[in-house]
Amino acid sequence: MAQVWALSLAVASLAIGMLGVLGVWLCYLFEAVARGGAPPAAPPPQAEEEVEADDVKNGLSEAELTRLGGVCVPESADGEEDEEETLCPICLDAMEPGRPVRVLPGCNRAFHRDCVDRWLAISPRCPVCNVWAVPPSPATAPPAPKIAWGS
Repeated sequence: MAQVWALSLAVASLAIGMLGVLGVWLCYLFEAVARGGAPPAAPPPQAEEEVEADDVKNGLSEAELTRLGGVCVPESADGEEDEEETLCPICLDAMEPGRPVRVLPGCNRAFHRDCVDRWLAISPRCPVCNVWAVPPSPATAPPAPKIAWGS
């Protein structure tokens, strides 16, 4: 008799719990319908020209890449072999003699020129450490805060 009583109590508790969850869900549903129901519409997609203009605006232009400098062409070492091969952090390919390399002035990291130029056309920051590839000019940099010592 005690087992039947315990089983009945368990079934009743489970049913009451499920009714509670159903009640909360129905309240949420009615409130959503009362607020207007449909979620807000997505904004209209941008025209392709606007998207391209935004992308170009974020990265460096061809003229800025030319002014950036830092391009060199490593030559082969005469009989000297490095024990550790230097890799381009973007493509993970070796820095071969004769292939142009660009060193970013902000962080002094070396990349294949074609790899980093593609990156810099999208973002003006180093792909490894996020330092600005082109340091801001003093005219565009924000003024340094004035600190009063001993006041």
